[in-house]
Amino acid sequence: MTIYFTVTKLGRRMTPPRRARELNQMLEAAGMQVHDFDRWSLTPLGKRFARVAVKQIGLIKWKEDVVPHLDNPNTQAG
Repeated sequence: MTIYFTVTKLGRRMTPPRRARELNQMLEAAGMQVHDFDRWSLTPLGKRFARVAVKQIGLIKWKEDVVPHLDNPNTQAG
C-alpha cells in the first residue's frame, strides 16, 4: 500500500527537515506542481508522485519517493 503525505508532513520527514513553503517551492522548481491563483495544481510529472485528496478538495498528498527527484530538479523523474 502506498502512503501519501501532505507537504507539511513530508517536509518533516526529510533530512534536513523542510518547511511546507520551502518544499512547495522545491516541488514547483522540479516541475511537479504549479501555483495557479491561490492553489497548487499537479503537472503531468507530479501526477506520477502525488494525488489530490478526495475528502479535502484541492489538498495534494505526495509519495515519499518524490524526494530524491527534488535534489536535482533539472533531471526528469525516471
